[in-house]
Amino acid sequence: MTKRRLAVVFGGAGFIGRHLVPRLARQDYEVRVITRNPEAVRPMMTQGRLAQVVPWATDLRSDAALARAVEGATLVVNLIGILAEKRRGDFQRLQGELPGRIGRAAAAAGWSMWCMFPPSAPTRTAKAPMPAARRRARRRCARPSPAP
Repeated sequence: MTKRRLAVVFGGAGFIGRHLVPRLARQDYEVRVITRNPEAVRPMMTQGRLAQVVPWATDLRSDAALARAVEGATLVVNLIGILAEKRRGDFQRLQGELPGRIGRAAAAAGWSMWCMFPPSAPTRTAKAPMPAARRRARRRCARPSPAP
């Protein structure tokens, strides 16, 4: 019997996630897609075996919910990113604080790989907050050695 491989993809229903999730399914990962819109995952649920791709609603403000989301994962990918704030402080919360909190939850769960892909450039309407939030996220991400 082969060992179960679980990939947890935060923001997996977004632009990059729509391409990554089916690829992970083809590589025989069970994929837990953390998304605010579970309906967006429905087309991806036909990839691979029955129940191989599963939408998962999580309260991103709760460290306990993040810990439950990454439990048992061998791969954790954070694709959550925004290019413009809808509310003041969104960059700080989603790209400054959340990546570090996801990284710490993954490390505490004994992760074996951790990846983060924030957006690459701000839009014209979003000037300075995004790059500053990305720098803070890089400093805060937990990067202990992978579990044996």
